[in-house]
Amino acid sequence: MDAGVPGDLPAREPTEDLPRMSTVHTDPAQAEPDDRPARTLPREEWPAVLGFAGVWLVFLLMAVASVTVDRVRSGDAVGALVSVGSGLAFTAVYLTAFVAPRPFPSWPRPVNAAGYTLLLGAVTAVFATVAGTAALNVLPYFSAVWIFSQRRRIALVAAVVVAVIGVTLAQLLTDGEGRTWLTVSVTVATAVIMAVRLAADSEDSMREVRHELDLSRQREVLARDVHDALGHSLTAVHVKAQLVARLIDADPARAKDEAEQIAALARTAIGEVRSTVDGLAAPQLVTELAGARRVLSDAAIRADVPGIEAAAEVPEPAAGLFAWALREAVTNAVRHSGADRVRVRLAPDRLVVVDDGVGLDGTVSGQSQASGPSSGSRRGTGLAGLRARAEAAGSTLVVRPEHPGTERPGTRVEVTL
Repeated sequence: MDAGVPGDLPAREPTEDLPRMSTVHTDPAQAEPDDRPARTLPREEWPAVLGFAGVWLVFLLMAVASVTVDRVRSGDAVGALVSVGSGLAFTAVYLTAFVAPRPFPSWPRPVNAAGYTLLLGAVTAVFATVAGTAALNVLPYFSAVWIFSQRRRIALVAAVVVAVIGVTLAQLLTDGEGRTWLTVSVTVATAVIMAVRLAADSEDSMREVRHELDLSRQREVLARDVHDALGHSLTAVHVKAQLVARLIDADPARAKDEAEQIAALARTAIGEVRSTVDGLAAPQLVTELAGARRVLSDAAIRADVPGIEAAAEVPEPAAGLFAWALREAVTNAVRHSGADRVRVRLAPDRLVVVDDGVGLDGTVSGQSQASGPSSGSRRGTGLAGLRARAEAAGSTLVVRPEHPGTERPGTRVEVTL
């Protein structure tokens, strides 16, 4: 026979090595008055817990039914009633132990389990008056109560104790096939219950690892999006602020216009941050083409940029990837390159951005399938994020000097579908 075993239940998260069905707080002495361990599991969890624990009661039902039928056939009505009553009482106590694992929250967890064990033992003793040694078949249910309410170490000890008690009683009270059956039944059932507990713990651990990995990926995506969204806008604000400083005496009217554009850029940056947080940030290629021309001009860099009509020839999702790449390449050119000129070439399947600046400290080159970090200390988060976007789109990103070996090698950023 087997015992009631709640499986992967939708209960609260585990605390240390407690099973998922356990209550959160393990040390009532250190808990605040309003933060004491709950007596029962949340009501919404009861159906699942009772279902998984109760399905194994079919073996108890079979034992009770067999004893009851024998008593009825022998004309022992009282014995039949005792059999049925003890079966119902055992079921009630057993299921209550799962949905209300801590009826006395101020008591240690093992003490609560011991209380349920005493109740189950009393009911089993009554059942034994009519069932004899067959009552020993309920011992694995005792194991289940301990295994699924205690820390792993205590659960393992409890499982061993129950198995030893069962085998000892089988040796003392039975003989022949009955002894063999009880020994094997109690031992195997207890081992299976403990294996289910360990499997549930393993699944909980894997779930936590997956959760941490998901959080890590989300943080990486958020960092990349914030960098890509704010880096360009703040660079433009910085360039325009420098322009305003130069114009404020020479051309106050234009300085005022540039200051208004700074305010507009700041509002745009705020909007981009909000969109990024909402997971909606996605630059438009048309907007980036126009923005690239404007930012480069403000930085006194000659811009050879296609008109916005060129964006119409680029299909999605390439347009989105090219927009990110153009934004990052132009931002880096303005921030780091010291370039005099930036040239942009756009085709339906390729974007190339070339500057004549000081170049990179290293070289980034490779297919989207390549693994491992790329070199180049000045690429920073932006190019690393761009590489991740290219990989996700199954595209190729190449970042290399345009004229290697020269004093101003420049930089070539090329994205190819």
